[in-house]
Amino acid sequence: MNDIRRRLFKKVGLLIIKYFLTAGVLFIIFRRVNIDRAISLIMEADLKKFVFVFVVLCPSYFVLKIFKWRILLRKCGCQNSIIDIGYSFFLGFLLGIVTPGRIGELARIRNLEGDKYQLAGLVFYDRVLDLLAVIFLALCSVIVEFPQYYIFFVVFLSVFLTVGILFFRKNSHFAQQNFIKNGWRAKAQRFFFLIKRIDWRTFFNLFFLTIMAYVLITSQFVFIAASFTSVTRHLVFLVPIVMLINIVPLTVGGLGVREALFLFLLGKGGVVPGEILVNSSILWFTFNLIIGFLGFLAFFLLQKEYKSFES
Repeated sequence: MNDIRRRLFKKVGLLIIKYFLTAGVLFIIFRRVNIDRAISLIMEADLKKFVFVFVVLCPSYFVLKIFKWRILLRKCGCQNSIIDIGYSFFLGFLLGIVTPGRIGELARIRNLEGDKYQLAGLVFYDRVLDLLAVIFLALCSVIVEFPQYYIFFVVFLSVFLTVGILFFRKNSHFAQQNFIKNGWRAKAQRFFFLIKRIDWRTFFNLFFLTIMAYVLITSQFVFIAASFTSVTRHLVFLVPIVMLINIVPLTVGGLGVREALFLFLLGKGGVVPGEILVNSSILWFTFNLIIGFLGFLAFFLLQKEYKSFES
């Protein structure tokens, strides 16, 4: 009991620190931008681009992510309905935003049928694909933005992806033999059981879908920024780099850290005004959060209606 309480206090403490850090970083950022100017820019923005992002790009991103999650589950023999799959994805998305290290993503397995350890392994697999896609896009952006290092980054990208893919495919055996204590060996085998059933063709199909999803994410920010000002090439190619650096979950949903990175990379040199960068970043987060909540609510009601119909 004491051990459980200690772990609970630790998780709650990390969450509180995360909220305070988010508030502190946002406070510092808002001190560095003109709030009145930022508000006036929103009032003068091209609302048609806002609508396009909110109605087309954001939902398209979530559709791709749910489709990818469905393929992953079906490939591993999990025959859950599309309603259950959609509900599980949005639940994990919302809880992942507010929990340390996005551990809330594991909530995806809550209502799915199957071994929970095996399903948790698929959540891990899905998150690793996200990481590989962001790294791929970020390194491509670095090559475009810094052509003098073209050869170096091409070699680095090739070696990194090759080693990463090979290690990822073999890590189940590696972890079980080297890192998992005897008492956890059976759980580790269950955790990696479904992962080992994913073939190379499925892996590359899922990887391609993940890249497309993050291209949509990048497009969201670019269109939001374009509603305030003309978009430069630097802005387009620096978005994936910011996403990569922001993977470290220091604040709630990356709020504050993301804005600070944009200000450092683009605002400092006057490439894009700081007010536009902060507005774009916060609206980017807000649009996806709203669509995520609406998606969760829709699938929750559909699931409730489906269960009542079955009974």
